[in-house]
Amino acid sequence: MKTSRRTLAATLAACALLPLVPTTALAAPPGTDGADRSFTEQRVWFEGFDKGRIPRGWSFTHENTEGMAQGWEGFTLHTRDEFVQRWGTDLRQSFTRAAGPMAVVESDQNAPTNGSFSSHMKTPMIPVEAGRTYELRFDSHYRQGRGQQSADIIMNMPGQHPQTVLTYDRSAASDNAGKDVASKREVVRFTVPQGAKKVNFEFNYRDSANNWFWAIDNVEVVAPLPETSAKPTGVLDVVSDIQGATGNRHLTDHALPLLNSLPDSADALMINGDIVSQGSTANWEAFTQALESSQGHRSGQIFYANGNHEFYGREGSQTYLQRFLKYTGQEKVWQEQMIGQTPMLVIGSEGYDYNENTGSGPFVDFSEEQLTWLEERLAYWKEQRKPVLLFSHYVLDNSVSGTFINFYRDDFGAHRERFKQLLAENPNVVMLTSHTHWSLRLDDWASEYHGGSDAWSSKRGPMVVNTGALANEYTLGGDYSEVALPGERASGLRVKTFRDRIRIEAWDFMSQELIKSIDLPVPRNA
Repeated sequence: MKTSRRTLAATLAACALLPLVPTTALAAPPGTDGADRSFTEQRVWFEGFDKGRIPRGWSFTHENTEGMAQGWEGFTLHTRDEFVQRWGTDLRQSFTRAAGPMAVVESDQNAPTNGSFSSHMKTPMIPVEAGRTYELRFDSHYRQGRGQQSADIIMNMPGQHPQTVLTYDRSAASDNAGKDVASKREVVRFTVPQGAKKVNFEFNYRDSANNWFWAIDNVEVVAPLPETSAKPTGVLDVVSDIQGATGNRHLTDHALPLLNSLPDSADALMINGDIVSQGSTANWEAFTQALESSQGHRSGQIFYANGNHEFYGREGSQTYLQRFLKYTGQEKVWQEQMIGQTPMLVIGSEGYDYNENTGSGPFVDFSEEQLTWLEERLAYWKEQRKPVLLFSHYVLDNSVSGTFINFYRDDFGAHRERFKQLLAENPNVVMLTSHTHWSLRLDDWASEYHGGSDAWSSKRGPMVVNTGALANEYTLGGDYSEVALPGERASGLRVKTFRDRIRIEAWDFMSQELIKSIDLPVPRNA
């Protein structure tokens, strides 16, 4: 995954992720504000600010904003690029979840003429049912100033007392624990009391003068999936980015023993690229010997995707491609398998010229045969209303942790727009990507993809999930680069499929710890 060209700087803080929800590309009927019942988790209401103006039924109000920059007085609507260009980086650029216009209140170097200002953004009234439990979910990117600045959300229901359901401030007892909130999917669960039929939410940014900012996108209300005690219909273990001796040891001594010991025995192991550090015969022999000397994977079934490191070296692209196929025993770099009742599609690059690109992107070269195959298989499974696990070592820009930096902006090269359009048409996809080595403990390790900076936020998007890495871990270094963290680290996933959801568990193989898990709904009648 990596070249040696890295810039050192500060690290990006990590927080635990709360549950996420993928969505569907079916258009909502007029007047329903994005409501959708086509997935097993009902979306009641959605707003992505994609039109770039105050949405219907919303109100934006401010206090004491005289003297602030024109067009930036309290909550206003801007793209992330506009946000960064006007006010600089200072972590504004790391809001990977943002897509197209977003609601942002900017305070740094943007104080009123006198004193402090406050700003308020209120949703319309949203229909709900008494006795039911819902969740308010939204993408949040917040920096906590050292002054008196704070933020909160107030929930209002006619006939009920207003209730503060989230607070950000300098206190360790607040929902942000006094710290920054970095590209996080916030989730606020609430139950509607008897007699109540509507709810709205007020986002408040209070008492600020030359502090930092709060950016908000993709606000929705959903009826969450219930708890389940069902047995999974399929189980898949996932590792990636092995890259040589240290990763080989983590695979044999940590990852495989843990995964083999877990209940609900896995159907297969997926190794999602960067299996070796370079594509030489010696590297492949070392990996093969390490795997053969280990206890192996309990299932006896291993699938592979290729990564950029499989092409690294001076022997030529086609030599490395054929070597990958030889050592993995595969006929092509793309394939389809079934995990229980869930289809799994694997895609990979068919060439990369290391001599010309010297370790930099773009990395992906798709043949027309592979692209046509992918389009046909996704169309088939969408018609069948099936979720799809799509594996790619390579990443989408502005999707999961770290993918805003320069190194990950253009993995797909000439195929980028066609591939992203294909994803926009298939929200039933859960795409699992590797390549970054960024921590599974970060808030944006898994995210609904709305197209990145060239957003399709009015549509529903597929989920994208980071698979972790067995060798090295990286974090933010400088504005658009990264730096390796000290010490040995290794992480990966276990994916469980059920009739009504896909559960993804993030595991730390060194500490043998389940870091977190998320349940993703699937198309109804799947």
